[in-house]
This record gives sequence, structure tokens and C-alpha cells, in this order.
Amino acid sequence: MRNGALVYADGDSVSTLVDALKLRGTVTLSTYEMQPEWEGMELPEIATLLVGQNPVSRQTEHNILCNIGLNQLAAAILWAGIVDQNANMGSTFVYTDLTPMYGAIGTGDVTTVPPSANDTQLVAEIPTLGRSVVVTAGATAGFSTFNPSVTWQFLLPINVAGAVLTECGIFVNASSLINSGALLNHAAITVTQSSTQLVSLTVTITVGN
Repeated sequence: MRNGALVYADGDSVSTLVDALKLRGTVTLSTYEMQPEWEGMELPEIATLLVGQNPVSRQTEHNILCNIGLNQLAAAILWAGIVDQNANMGSTFVYTDLTPMYGAIGTGDVTTVPPSANDTQLVAEIPTLGRSVVVTAGATAGFSTFNPSVTWQFLLPINVAGAVLTECGIFVNASSLINSGALLNHAAITVTQSSTQLVSLTVTITVGN
């Protein structure tokens, strides 16, 4: 911030911020068989029923935090800290948060083009039913033996027979349209999903000292 104005960081500066805060993330992608009694239920209701259920498959991976999304995260943190004093500072800042937030799934070749901090979109996002808004969320307070974290869960009824899912990520300030918004994270995965299965994407970001 210079002279009361937010300066968006370049890649090196964002990397420095990530290192200083020790931001790190993981993604967990799970598939579940759709149950007849879930028909017509809202996704947040289904999410509560998944607790304790055994997934058909599950994979957890570390993910890359992307500069374009981290810029939005920094702006949202800034706004949260000055919202009550913005008018006293000449209303220099504008309301900023991360919503709408969407989880997205893709089938791109992440072996040839692996996730990078400079990514702005998935390699090949699934265009139909490949995005979902947050269905559950939570924050874990830090303690002497572990750091605080925030978690978001997304449910995606992709309904593509035999889809090999290879990548996932969160888009902030986004819409349901493919490639819209700022990519916050990008992870390479390998999960095969059938047309009778529901995909759960859980993203956790931890902040260190």
C-alpha cells in the first residue's frame, strides 16, 4: 500500500507474501455414489449426509496458490481491516471480498502443462456442470501444535460417463461461466468419475507464523 492506495503485487511480491505468511494448501477430491433418496435435495443437504460415508475414491494433493487469486485475497484482507475507517481515509478503498466463489474441475493435460503460480485458469475446465458454489465451510483455530486454517467444500454432479478428472481449483469473484473469475489455487489430480457419482472437492488453506 502506498499513499493510502492498494498496489497489486507482482509475482515476486506475491511469492514473498505467501512465504512470509507460510500459506499452503491441500485439495481432497472424493467421489460418492448418488443415492436415490438424494434426488431433489439441495447440495448443502447432501453434503451433510456425506459425513461418515465411505467414498468410492479419494485423493489428497498439495496445490499451487495462484498469483491472480492471491491478489484478490490480499485485497479482501485489506478491506476487512479498514472497512470501519474507510470514510475517514477519504473512501480510498472499495468493498472487496472473494465472493462469488466457485470450485471447478478439469480434464486438461497437467503433465505437459503442470499447475503454476502464474495460472489464470484450468488447462481444460469441464464446461457443463463442472463448477459449484460453496456448500460447506469452516475455520480451524490455531493452537500450540497446529496453525489456523480455512476449508471450503464444493459438490459437483458432473454427470460425464467415465470422466478422468486431472485438475481442480477455486475461482474467486467468479460466476458459473467457464474460466470466469480469479484462480486462487490449482492442483493436479487423477480421479475417474462415472455418471452415477457425485464429486466432492475440499480445499484447505493453512496460515503459519
